Amino acid sequence: MMTDKHNKAPDQPSSREKTEAQARAKRVSVLLDSQQNKLDDKIATMRAVGAVDKARLGSALKMMMGATPKDKS
Repeated sequence: MMTDKHNKAPDQPSSREKTEAQARAKRVSVLLDSQQNKLDDKIATMRAVGAVDKARLGSALKMMMGATPKDKS
């Protein structure tokens, strides 16, 4: 007479191991999503800063070339 333990293939994880693996995968997924959101925020900030810096640089170049910052032409 064989029990369930003996019928199961040794390379297949138990349901408890599957549940633990799924929980770990979920935690990793949440952590990765969080880190991706932080990275996206940093990229957006850097782009905004770059746009402001570009506008300031353009204004400074116009002043150096003799045009006033109010000139939009």
